[in-house]
Amino acid sequence: MAITTPAVKTEYKVGETLDITGMVVTGTYSDSSIKEETITVDNVTGFDSSAVVAEQILTVTVDGKTTTYKRLIFKKLKKKESILLHSSNSM
Repeated sequence: MAITTPAVKTEYKVGETLDITGMVVTGTYSDSSIKEETITVDNVTGFDSSAVVAEQILTVTVDGKTTTYKRLIFKKLKKKESILLHSSNSM
């Protein structure tokens, strides 16, 4: 089994939920056929966005076969700060 296309979302803020949109997982069978597997977040274990981590290894399991991938969890900013710029055209 392999992740042939990774999920679109690769980085998460603390507290966010797992999003596997865009992920394509394929399985190779004993007759050498390759099939795209149907997966949901229930097929993925190891995701925990409760704390900041540099790297988190997630496991995708389908019919007892597994593959892994990595994700980053980073600190959620409290609020956006803005900067007001003033220009002066006096000469």
